[in-house]
Parts: sequence; structure tokens; C-alpha cells
Amino acid sequence: MRSDSEKASVWAYVFSATGEYSRVAEAKWSGTMKNMMEINGYRAVIQFDPDIDMFRGEFVGLNGGADFYARDIAGLKAEGAASLKVFLAMCREDGVEPGKQYSGKFNERRWENQPAAGWSVDDLDANEIRLTVEEAIRRDRLEDPGTREPAALLRDLGLLRDEVLYWAAVVLFGKAERVEFEMPQCTLRVARFRGLDRMEFLDNRQFYGNAFTLIRSAERFLRDTLPIAGRIEPDRFERIDEPLYPPLAVRESLANALCHRDYAGGGSVGVAVYDDRLEVTSPGSLHFGMTPEKLFAPHESRPWNPLVARTFYRRGMIEEWGRGTLKMAELTTAAGLPHPEIKEIGGGVMVSFRHGQYVPSRRSGNILIDRQEAILALLAHADDGLTLRQIQAQLALHTTERQVRRALAVLRDRGLVASTGPGPAARWKRVRRQ
Repeated sequence: MRSDSEKASVWAYVFSATGEYSRVAEAKWSGTMKNMMEINGYRAVIQFDPDIDMFRGEFVGLNGGADFYARDIAGLKAEGAASLKVFLAMCREDGVEPGKQYSGKFNERRWENQPAAGWSVDDLDANEIRLTVEEAIRRDRLEDPGTREPAALLRDLGLLRDEVLYWAAVVLFGKAERVEFEMPQCTLRVARFRGLDRMEFLDNRQFYGNAFTLIRSAERFLRDTLPIAGRIEPDRFERIDEPLYPPLAVRESLANALCHRDYAGGGSVGVAVYDDRLEVTSPGSLHFGMTPEKLFAPHESRPWNPLVARTFYRRGMIEEWGRGTLKMAELTTAAGLPHPEIKEIGGGVMVSFRHGQYVPSRRSGNILIDRQEAILALLAHADDGLTLRQIQAQLALHTTERQVRRALAVLRDRGLVASTGPGPAARWKRVRRQ
């Protein structure tokens, strides 16, 4: 972080794309320093954020948000050019001028930019609209329109044109009482399964509402359902308790599911929790030639629903264009977890998070499953494995050898344990997932 003396007097510069600069003023520190930088003919406001000790750039005079972060001038120019490239590509795709008032017209007709017949501004959640605009203003992603009247705010967001409401506005802000009965696309299905397959439910629910309501419902369900993972670090006596999966990575997957899904064909976003993984599914396929492999490499953002995606960006649900999947990978790696998996399956796209260990469900009542969980707990602390008789000796009184064999056979078939060696001397070990 910068010292107080450094913050007391900061030189302001105007930068050009060639890297030349001139000192124009000496500014007293006021918490944020604002300057201008020109990149490829576009101007950006540069601010220093003391909370993260980085410079933040935001292009001005554009139809949407395009921001970037760096610690020095060279980094700002590189990151700014990359952010601008992605934004300009989106404008070409949408058929709009980057520096003109957003027209709401697209080269390609999509469900989200068609008139929402029978819907009006009164059918939308005015508080959610205002909250979105307030957050966009706070993040410097939208200029203050000077009004909080819902119709005017929707125009600024590109969701209302010539008094015609778009379907994107209904998806984003529709009131739950009407959405539930008329918009099956605005359904979220969540479930907690026992074990590693869908044979038995522990919890199964449905939520209805606009996109922001669905994200909140999904996150609340996951907080109530997922266990807290504890770990011990060297030189620390206390256990560190953390969510099983990084919350920001999970939110990114939920936002992607709602932004990129196919709304025209109906269907719902799904969240499924198993003992070894979390899955987020959405209807529709990957578009524009995108593949799972390309999603985990640097790529341009090409959302299937640009109006929805742009509003998510302004609200702060999406932080940077084209980095959602990369961010998920970074967050899971930082948490010591495998990279998320993305695959197309059954007319939809599935994102899977794995935590590399078996975490049993919270409720049981099934004696066989309880015994399996007890065996896994024993083997978790036996690096050299245990023989069948050693396992039997440490289980509950009156557990028979046959019962232990049966439980081990089930766990082996699920890929959770393996044995080495012949006959009674065989040693059983936990299988660690990568």
C-alpha cells in the first residue's frame, strides 16, 4: 500500500497510446485520483483505488462498461487495450455504434430483444430496477440519469425502447407473482442428493422469480446445504473454516447460466449438490463456435443474451467481460480445488465443481450408508491403509465381517476405496480424487 506521504501529493498525468506523458497538475490526495488516458483513440478515466493498491480504468463515452485494472502505466495500457478490443467486438456483433446512444437494435433477432407482449413497466419490480441503477452508478458503469422513475431507468439500461418493453426486462426484473405462472424460463430447480448419483433426494425445491431473485435463492440454498470445510495450516493452532466451494466462483457460474442460457426454448437453470461435487446446468448449447477448452483460455466475450449480460455487468454480477470462466479457474485453484469442468450434455451446459474428497450428507438414518461413512472416516486417517479386520475392530460393536465386506464393496464400486494385496492381508485405502 502507498504511504500517507505518498498519498498526500500525487502527480496527475495525461497519457497517450505512445507512452508519452506530460505532467499537468499536482493534486492533493482525496481518496481517489482521477486522470485521463487515451488508448487506440478512446479516452478512459484512471483512478487509484487505495483499498486494492491498484489503478482502475474505465472508458468514457461508450454504450456499455469496459473497465480494467493494473499496477503501472504499461499494465494499464495493455489491460485497457484488451478490454476495449472485447467491447468493440461486442458492438460489432450487436450492430451498434460504440460511442453512440444505445439503440436496442441487433443484427440478429433474439428472444431477449423482442417485445414482451402483454407486459408493462408496472409488472416489473421497481425496487430491483432502482437497486441495479444505484449499484451501476456506484461502480461508475452508468451515469446518474437524474431520475429514479422506473421507465426512464429502463430506457437508460436499453430495456425499453419507444415504450416497448423487451423480454430481457421481464427476465431481469419481472415480479414473482406473475413470473411464476407465465414464465417457466424464470424457474430455478435445486436439489441435494445423497451419495454420488440421483437415486435419493435429501432436498428438492423450486424457486420462481427474476434473475436477481434466482441468484439470491441459489446462494441461500447453497449456504444452508453445503458443509463448511475445515483445514489446518502450518504454524497455526486453530482450524480454518471456509465454504466448501469458493462463493465468488459459484456466483460466476450462476451468473453465466442466467446470461448465456437459451430463454426461447423454456427450461430452467438447475443446481445439484452431491457428496463429491456441485453442478450448475442451464438450457441451450455453447454458441459462436465456443468449446469447453476455449472457455478456459483467453477469449472474447460473446453473450447469447447481451442485454441481460450488460445489465448483470452494470449491477456487478459480472466483473469483467470474457473472464468469467478464467476467474472460476483462478478461484478454485487458489482454494486448492480442481478446475471446474464444463461440458454440453442433454441439450444444456453443465459446470461441475469438485472438492477432491468425499463429504457425506448431513442427514442419514440408513445403517449401510452410515457404515460407509464411518469406514471412509477411518481410512482418511490411515495413510498405509487398514485390513478388513482392523476396520471391523474400529467400527460399532456387533458389526460383522460380512457387513464390512458389503460396505467396502459399495465404496469400491463408487471409486472411493481400493485394496492392495491378497486375501485377509489386503489393505484398504481411500482413493483421492484429483
